[in-house]
Amino acid sequence: GNAIDNKANTVWHMSKAAGLTYPHTITVDMGTINLAYGFTFIQRTPLDGPLKLVEIEVSKDNATWESLGAFTLASTADKQYIELTDTVSFRYFRVIVRADYKNGNFTALSEVGVYQR
Repeated sequence: GNAIDNKANTVWHMSKAAGLTYPHTITVDMGTINLAYGFTFIQRTPLDGPLKLVEIEVSKDNATWESLGAFTLASTADKQYIELTDTVSFRYFRVIVRADYKNGNFTALSEVGVYQR
């Protein structure tokens, strides 16, 4: 819930279970199917191991998933936009974190969202 509460001062942090390494995943149920033009990200501040490489997947039923591709986020506290080539309709989206800027095993995120025009 911390990654979708519109509060940049709260964070989603992946599990620090012993031996856990990338990838880390966060899945969001938007409650209804929406049309999206892209995604927004706000990195946790201070920037300590910000997300670098993410893959985004979407689903209408939480069973069949479609990858929208891999994207590189900037190491910045500014709001970032990932614009999709084509609009996509889905209810669920999943962000799969593949790497961070610290070359570590753990990361966190302040906010993730979907945007429309």
